[in-house]
Amino acid sequence: MATYYVDPAASGNNDGTSWDDAFTDLQSAATAAQATDTVYCRGSQTITQTIAPVNAGSVGNLIRYIGCNASGVNDGTYFQLNGNGNNISGMTLNNNDYTLFENFKIHSCLRHGIECVTSYTDYAQFNNVWLTGNTGAGLYANIRLRSSLFYRCKFNGNGAKGVYSTISSAYNLCEFSGNTGYGCEEVGSNELYNCCLFTGNTTSGLRLNGSRSVLNCVFDSNGENGIEMGYSDLTIIQGCRFTNHNASGKLGIAISGGRVCLVACYFGNNATDITDGMYEVLRINGATDHVIFGGTDTNHGYTTPGSDFNLRSDASLRSLAIPLPLD
Repeated sequence: MATYYVDPAASGNNDGTSWDDAFTDLQSAATAAQATDTVYCRGSQTITQTIAPVNAGSVGNLIRYIGCNASGVNDGTYFQLNGNGNNISGMTLNNNDYTLFENFKIHSCLRHGIECVTSYTDYAQFNNVWLTGNTGAGLYANIRLRSSLFYRCKFNGNGAKGVYSTISSAYNLCEFSGNTGYGCEEVGSNELYNCCLFTGNTTSGLRLNGSRSVLNCVFDSNGENGIEMGYSDLTIIQGCRFTNHNASGKLGIAISGGRVCLVACYFGNNATDITDGMYEVLRINGATDHVIFGGTDTNHGYTTPGSDFNLRSDASLRSLAIPLPLD
């Protein structure tokens, strides 16, 4: 169980053994780190080559990469990888199972923020990771990133989708905003979205194929639809809000195949709320008004992930989302 340190401004021996003697580049630590090791990182590194972690962890023996503040404390301060307009992705993951990334910001890459396209990586964890301002996608996985967990992550302002296709992964308290294209496009299955925000993406907030659970999420002011659905055996959408998809022909939920079950959802100020005839409203205590269509309130009832997340509409207490624990 080793501990390594990364600080691009370090001026000591640069062998990674302390803050004074820290590695000055993340790749050195990513080459050395093995299961049970922890890598602490601080500051900002301008990169000209894609960072490629070498090893994998195992069950109960993660490899941990953790961003820290200038004092070396984990207080949520980002360690930044700045692509500086180079034709690279910020990081590539291949066979890096059981790896944790916490407090990372990856930006300004001409390809993707993070890519996983050559080999499968399973059971990775991403806590407070921010992928922004990359010319490609924030995260481009092409279904090779599987069974992973995203917590309080942000995918915003990327040039080609916030996320492209993980599989069997869970997103909790994440934000997909201002991306060119979809906030998130999934072509795998068995994904979970809980308490996430999809807003201001140029096409749809979320594109789905396969079965999903979408719980307590907000879809607001995307350029096309809130959710766009291809084929689905069954997708459950519960406690969500769909507002301000009001351009001609745009929908809160656009369904071209399969079925969706709605529970305790709210629709307001969309050109059309949902594709007719391809959904079911699940009754609660015999009542159908747990799903509200045609709402007119302008109080969107949410704050950004990381703050108190509230889906309540002041128009009616019936539009309260059903609360679900995150842990």
